[in-house]
Amino acid sequence: MNRKFLLCLVLFCCNLLHCLNYLTFFFFFNLYGF
Repeated sequence: MNRKFLLCLVLFCCNLLHCLNYLTFFFFFNLYGF
């Protein structure tokens, strides 16, 4: 396996998790009406 490809995959997964985290936070923020 290519090391560069692996690095890109890890970065992509971290980015995806960060986006999901942000969306969940935003959803709860709107839900409670702050």
